[in-house]
Amino acid sequence: MKVTSIFRCVVLVALLSWIGCAGVRAQILTASVSTTNAIGINQFLIYTMNVNTTSTPSITVNDTLSGAPVAIVSFTASSSTFAQVLTTNLPTVSAAVSFGASNVLLTLTVQATSAGTLNSSIISTDPSGIPLTATNFVNVITNGSVPVPPTNTTTADLAVSIVGPGLPVITNDYAPFRLTVANMGSGAASDVLLTAGFTNASSSTIMLVDPGHLITVTSNQLQFPFGTLGGGAVTNVYFILQPTNVDLFTFFAAVGSSTLDSDTNNNLAMTNITVTNYLSGDVAASNVTEMTPNFQTGLMEQTVRLTNLATNDLASARLVIHGLTNWLYNAAGTNNGEPFVYFPATLGTNQSADLHLEYFIPSLTPVTVSNSAFEVPPVSLTPPPGTPFAITLQTNLPSGAVLVEFPSILNRTYTVLYADNIAFSNELTALSLIVAPADRVQWIDAGPPQTISAPTNVASRFYRVLLNP
Repeated sequence: MKVTSIFRCVVLVALLSWIGCAGVRAQILTASVSTTNAIGINQFLIYTMNVNTTSTPSITVNDTLSGAPVAIVSFTASSSTFAQVLTTNLPTVSAAVSFGASNVLLTLTVQATSAGTLNSSIISTDPSGIPLTATNFVNVITNGSVPVPPTNTTTADLAVSIVGPGLPVITNDYAPFRLTVANMGSGAASDVLLTAGFTNASSSTIMLVDPGHLITVTSNQLQFPFGTLGGGAVTNVYFILQPTNVDLFTFFAAVGSSTLDSDTNNNLAMTNITVTNYLSGDVAASNVTEMTPNFQTGLMEQTVRLTNLATNDLASARLVIHGLTNWLYNAAGTNNGEPFVYFPATLGTNQSADLHLEYFIPSLTPVTVSNSAFEVPPVSLTPPPGTPFAITLQTNLPSGAVLVEFPSILNRTYTVLYADNIAFSNELTALSLIVAPADRVQWIDAGPPQTISAPTNVASRFYRVLLNP
């Protein structure tokens, strides 16, 4: 896995487009450290890892040590019958525990050799490399006297969650991820460390990491040191993964600190992302109109028609724009540097759908672009979690589009929901996620690709706005 930087507007648009994915967890390994407080130089730290494989295939346990240098004193297993130490080469030590073992105890003892902050990331994986459990420990090594931890009745409770791409992921897509780290306790957590990683790391590239956070890359893992998180504090990390092969990618994130955590069950999150190629459906794209300026929005507009030429229905369709050097303003994402939009519904045989494209071209003069259309797996329009936000204006425009206006918080993201009844019993998600450029936002529903049909094609349409977490 390599880290590169791409600061293109289309990438940042893709970075801020997501719908939640469910996580999974397997409790195979528990880990502890002899102290979560500061220690002095030449003192010892003992890490214990309790492994049980009685109902699980053989697993590998890796402990990656980074930050302050240490020397390994010993790495042993309580049962040589079921466990084998594979390597004691820093920065990662590892051991294998064979199937059928019950409560094998791995014990790693290290000696601090220099002052600094020592990070220990302990991860167990199954034979295919998929993480099962992950735990982080952070210890401060001091060259002075070891401070006595203050007596405090408050406790910290760190938790981590993952929001991955909810739209279909095709090879070479820029797939956005958001990691949220929260301290759900009332006491502060010190030396907070977030570790994240993927299986199939050789088949993917990290395209962009949120520049607002420090990052280190250790043994194909990303590590984000956050320092101290006070009680109730929440912080987010954003990045983009570009998968280059068809595969099932498992992504995990784990958080830990040097402070005692009152609940470690929420310190690990995982999600699976299925990456496919375009499907085999035959869909054609043709320009209905040329680019023309809309002086109300300051954007260039164009209508492109998708037609299903196949003998069967298409699940959903994607239109990719080639040769664009400015923004595709209402893009749903980016594939290998090229923006795309969706027709987010089934397209029947010989059925056509018109997509309203918006380009940000400061000169308001047409540019030459081309496009290609493909069938993709079904696009989910299930509403994401969020906080309802007030709409202050909704009005019909002469074009038949609907303008929705709401107050906003600068740089926060919003999702528009729509339905054909006031009870919102069948609400759907508009595909363009909004990043507030100021304290007020105007959003226009002109039909596909934002919504599944134009407002003029339905008897009624109602809107809600969500402030995203």
